Amino acid sequence: TYVLPSYGAAVQNFLGAVGIRAKISQLQVQALINRSMRGELAMQMGSWGSYSINDVQMILPVYFGGGDSDYARNPEAIKLVEEGASTFNKDVRQRAYSQLIRLVTEQAYWIPMHTYVTTYGLARNVEFKAFPDELPRFFLYKWR
Repeated sequence: TYVLPSYGAAVQNFLGAVGIRAKISQLQVQALINRSMRGELAMQMGSWGSYSINDVQMILPVYFGGGDSDYARNPEAIKLVEEGASTFNKDVRQRAYSQLIRLVTEQAYWIPMHTYVTTYGLARNVEFKAFPDELPRFFLYKWR
């Protein structure tokens, strides 16, 4: 993992509670990605940087599309990724990605665990507008 050591320790303890002995190696991000892509890791704990936008078309092909970051290499999952990515039809995309998420969850290929929350201090005399992508645009804020 490269995430906060306290997160890794919590996962290690949870795994230990069900009889899985896990050894935590704290690595730099690139070192973990390289080892992961070479298939050297049985499990990894990381995060997904998508500019705060949880778009299935951004993340699912990376981890379930058959590439270097796909541990499962499940032909059914790869087919569902391709099906969802190859159409603009909302119903087809929703069906394919729903089936894919169900499959990877049931097989425990992937276990989303948390999200990062960033809190910014505000004052009543600051004009603040929140955006759907959760990215603060400080350059747009002003004093009242």
